[in-house]
Amino acid sequence: MNRSHNLIRQITLIYEDDHLIAVYKPPGVLAQSDATGDLDLLTYTKTRFMTSAISNQQPFLGLIHRLDRPVAGIVVFGKTRQAAAELSRQFRERTAEKIYWAVVHGIPRGQGILENFIARDKIRRMSRIARPGENGAKSARLSYTVLGSRSGRSLLEIQLLSGRSHQIRIQLSHRGYPVLADRKYGSHEVLKNPGMIALWAKNIMIRHPADGRQLQLESPRPRHWPWFDPR
Repeated sequence: MNRSHNLIRQITLIYEDDHLIAVYKPPGVLAQSDATGDLDLLTYTKTRFMTSAISNQQPFLGLIHRLDRPVAGIVVFGKTRQAAAELSRQFRERTAEKIYWAVVHGIPRGQGILENFIARDKIRRMSRIARPGENGAKSARLSYTVLGSRSGRSLLEIQLLSGRSHQIRIQLSHRGYPVLADRKYGSHEVLKNPGMIALWAKNIMIRHPADGRQLQLESPRPRHWPWFDPR
């Protein structure tokens, strides 16, 4: 079986109703199409999982947020323009909560908040730490808790307090704790799954765009996740 077929088999439905759909994105899958023409989650979800769109609406699927290609976890889509707009507002205003787990090199102190200014290097397709006031620099904040440490590695639970490109990866690397297998930002490890870094978008908490009830959505564990016991 080739790699594309194997990745397709890993894509799973987490939640669906008339207004939104949440899907597990395996590492190695694009969130949306790019110049490579490779498999992307938006196209696949639209053709495979959408089963209950509101009948008086034109077919629609709106990508609300993204995950980097090597990151596994939950991705939410809006199934109507109204739902997509409301969910986008929640992410933009930081009322939606995103929880990640990461396995990193080193042993950070038990918990903390990381704050930096980050700029995007478009040529290298990377983020970098920037100076306050630098052209293109944006504030980035996250909080973390160490869930366990062993053999020179640590399992972190991370909550994003801002939404910057590659934020978790560059902020942890900048402090000497690169994400395991993230060779772009300082790790020299390779995981059993060669398309994955040890960063997992584990939970999302949102308000339902139609009735306002709180939804707590959880991703399945990625295959070959390198840490199985948080103690």
